[in-house]
Amino acid sequence: MKYSNPKKLSIHLDFTSFKTELQNSLPSSTKKISTQPNSPNGIAKNIKSYQPLILVQSSYSSQNILSPQKKKQTELESTFSKFPLLVDQFIKLYNLSKSETSELTGLKQVYYYKPSKISSEGPNGDYLANTKDHIRYQYEIIKQIGQGSFGQVYEVLDHKTKNIFALKIIRNSDNLKKQAQVETKILLTIQEKDPMNIQAIVKLQDHFIFRGHQCLVFEKLDCTLFDMLKQQLFRGFDYETLKKITYQIVKGLNFLRQCNIVHCDLKPENIMISDIQQKVVKIVDFGTGCFEGDQFFTYIQSRYYRAPEVFFGLNYAYEIDMWSLACVIAELHTGKPLFPGENEIEQFHLIMEVIGSPKPEFALKCPRKKIFFDELGYPKKTIKQYRKPKSINLNELLKTTEEDLVDFIQKCLVWESELRMKPNEAIQHPWIKNLAVQEKNKVISFRNFKENQINKLSQQQFKEPFDKKIMGTIEKTKAFISHNKNNSQPTILNSARNQDLSSFRQRQQMVQSIHQILRQTQTKKSSFIRKPSIE
Repeated sequence: MKYSNPKKLSIHLDFTSFKTELQNSLPSSTKKISTQPNSPNGIAKNIKSYQPLILVQSSYSSQNILSPQKKKQTELESTFSKFPLLVDQFIKLYNLSKSETSELTGLKQVYYYKPSKISSEGPNGDYLANTKDHIRYQYEIIKQIGQGSFGQVYEVLDHKTKNIFALKIIRNSDNLKKQAQVETKILLTIQEKDPMNIQAIVKLQDHFIFRGHQCLVFEKLDCTLFDMLKQQLFRGFDYETLKKITYQIVKGLNFLRQCNIVHCDLKPENIMISDIQQKVVKIVDFGTGCFEGDQFFTYIQSRYYRAPEVFFGLNYAYEIDMWSLACVIAELHTGKPLFPGENEIEQFHLIMEVIGSPKPEFALKCPRKKIFFDELGYPKKTIKQYRKPKSINLNELLKTTEEDLVDFIQKCLVWESELRMKPNEAIQHPWIKNLAVQEKNKVISFRNFKENQINKLSQQQFKEPFDKKIMGTIEKTKAFISHNKNNSQPTILNSARNQDLSSFRQRQQMVQSIHQILRQTQTKKSSFIRKPSIE
């Protein structure tokens, strides 16, 4: 839109009042007195506008200006606060005590640190730890997940690998320190014999001594079989689950026997679940374990799962683990302990009530025979604990009609350890033998599949370039010949002339080679797949 007379629509702006209000609003220190004459419109020329002073918070505060050393220190901390740090950098950045500085000897890097007071030990030599505390400047304590006579078990975060592990801290006691060294040696032997962690045995990740305490780092597992029973209100497991768990434990015990290792405390609390969906379990806690012939303790095993040779005072070996296995299987099936004795004598009579009394010849060999037997080797008939030998049927006690299950347990519950079923025999027992066969078939099928894949890959790698080369030559030759059918002079001769092939022998060899290729394409017996000819 255009206006005929734009002057009529013009507006005269008078800023005189606005100017005075603006100058009055400014502080006296910011007002500028102008000596220039006013313009016709009332606005002074070359007037510089001044903003009032506004306090703005910035990084350049008075504290930073007054203390440049503190500012420099905060900048250093911001640049080097991210772990890992080299030990030298870590010592410069943090105000460490003498004991903490001495702890860093032998370490190359620091992965985690939280300043805390190094408190004294507990009354029994326990390590006193709190949440977020560091262990050896690498592990962060998340929470406590276990406790026993040996010490504590914590769930920790490894800041080096960013993985969750279980950290076992042994009490600062001379006897427990020696046994912790034996446990470490056992776990290192298992790790050496089973580097791929195939066996159903917990894997040791790391071990070290921190502030006088032996520390063992394990893979973090879910829960124990006892916890699973507790969640199921002690109803017991079904047959298939029980078979899978038993087969894995038997394989683990067979592996331990090959390593000359005795667990010495097999029970539901020391069998943990690694994968609850696949029903994978692992044997844990070798705190009382030993090598065969080098027993550290004379009195071992929890009472409900204790083998006869232990409370009789006889020498023990891997057979005590097979006795404990039978007690564990029965408890996992029924949800209750098989022999819940309140003391040794009652435990002896509960066992005798199921499997019968031992032979007098065996009883008289026991170092502690006076506690359990009379002078002739027969069980003492006490008023409270006496029970009639073999008065309870194992089928009724287990409440099952599965004869293979009953036979498996019976062959493990034998007084004489040399007559007890061995781990390699247990793998071939009819109750779990089918699982061994299935596993063997899976291994064979996996090996065959792997070999077939390797053969296919090798054949493809050899065949593809060969086929491409042959087919490319044939296609070129066919195209060359079909093109020369329409020409009076073969281009082969022209190309020969252009290349100065003056020799008749050379031209003859070229023609012969073309004829040989044509014969090969026409023959039916060929080692490669033919493509349709170009016409």
